[in-house]
Amino acid sequence: MAVAQAEENVRVLMQSAASLRKEAELAGVRLKAGEISNSDRSQIEITAERFELDARTAESTAAQTRVALEVLLGVPKPKGDILLTEQLETLCAAVLSLDARASEANRPDVIAADAAMRKAEAELRLQKANRIPNPTVLAQYEHQPPDTPNTVGLGMRLAF
Repeated sequence: MAVAQAEENVRVLMQSAASLRKEAELAGVRLKAGEISNSDRSQIEITAERFELDARTAESTAAQTRVALEVLLGVPKPKGDILLTEQLETLCAAVLSLDARASEANRPDVIAADAAMRKAEAELRLQKANRIPNPTVLAQYEHQPPDTPNTVGLGMRLAF
């Protein structure tokens, strides 16, 4: 996977460098026409050269990665000549489909949705339990001497 990624980096940087090199050529024409200044043209050329240097660095990194892969595979004299049969896009698609199934339960949004579902189920059970009447029976006796007679009370309350 690292080799494929390094080769893809080389491809992208080479395309970017080629595109900026064409833009630098157009900047020369635009400078002669008076549309841009000399400093603008220089900035474009510097950027193009920087991308070319980055592409060379990426090529070196890709070669090192290929040698490391050959060492890992046990090639007797690794030279970095290994060629991959798969492109980075196909490798990533295969890994993503495996990871999507394997780690679907570990995603934070799935965990939060599961917790919300458990909370809703608990609240539903609570509401169903509250539908059953909860009767409360009250009995009361008061004795207040000397001139007040005794008092007796009986009450019942149904809570829903």
